[in-house]
Amino acid sequence: MMKGIKYISLIVALFYLAIACKEILEYDEDSVNKVIVVSGILSPDKAVDIRLSRSINRFDTLGFVHLTGKTVAFFKGNTYLGDLTHLGKGRYYSDQFDISAGNTYSISISDGTHEEASSETNVPQPVQIIRLDTTYRFTQGERRIIVTVQFAEPLGTDNYYRLELVDEVFVPYMAANKDIRIRILRIPARVYSDNNWLLRGMGYYGKSDKFHDWAGNQFNIFSDRHIEGEDMRLELEMDYFRTDSVLGVNRKIYLQSISKDYFYYLRTVMQQSQTASNPFNEPVQIYTNVKNGAGILGGYSFSVDSIVYINRALIDSLFPGAELPGSLNPGDYFPSAFIGDRDMKNL
Repeated sequence: MMKGIKYISLIVALFYLAIACKEILEYDEDSVNKVIVVSGILSPDKAVDIRLSRSINRFDTLGFVHLTGKTVAFFKGNTYLGDLTHLGKGRYYSDQFDISAGNTYSISISDGTHEEASSETNVPQPVQIIRLDTTYRFTQGERRIIVTVQFAEPLGTDNYYRLELVDEVFVPYMAANKDIRIRILRIPARVYSDNNWLLRGMGYYGKSDKFHDWAGNQFNIFSDRHIEGEDMRLELEMDYFRTDSVLGVNRKIYLQSISKDYFYYLRTVMQQSQTASNPFNEPVQIYTNVKNGAGILGGYSFSVDSIVYINRALIDSLFPGAELPGSLNPGDYFPSAFIGDRDMKNL
């Protein structure tokens, strides 16, 4: 018996000795080379707008270090199109280049003598929204609008998507000459759920677990990994329109076709933000397609459709018998083209 106790005592002693032996690793963050950080997303009919900064360590209190004095050459395929113009604070810009879907673009960043970093991306072809349908239901006593987005997922190519949902809210105000005019506010629209869990992430049974390996999906991204070639009907449960004091809401649904690099960048950003506060999680390396640097050069195209909700009572009180002005811009008279028999319609 005493022999057994001695063995147990020895094991316990060795255990405490083992955990007491710690190797101290010295790490000097200042000795790590700082790299160029690229932030730029290309899209048709938009100017090329690239931000350059320098990476910093986690204890740095100076904030972003904007890079000035760099030469940023822009290419379409292997064809040099020109240099971007530095507008200040690390912003390099040009509205002279025609960005179109189906092409590859790249940048080369240099100090004037040699290349320091580079990146390449593509702008995918857009996938068209075939139609939108709307209905509503009550969830936990709240009225929710159900928007069904129909699109045909192309066969034979790897596709990556992002849904962007924006409410354009039309707010009446009185101009200096006492005319009532409108102001348009753009507010992100919230998605609570969808019918096949494309946007929900892990933690749910069924097909959802095949799509993502993160919990939640703040960027509304998904791939065609398990839906390739399908006729998709994505059913979104969203807030119903609350328009007591506004003239109406134009809810825009953007189906973005995003580059693979942009998809994986957003995916790892979400993974990192959702695990950063847990000390037991493995650190997440943010995806980058920048050679000799960090950050992202991505691309996307999109198709868009929208639904409109009309506050008929307020419109009729402000614009009794209004004629059709035929325009919808900030400062214009509110278009009575919205007035119809239905509260919601497809544009």
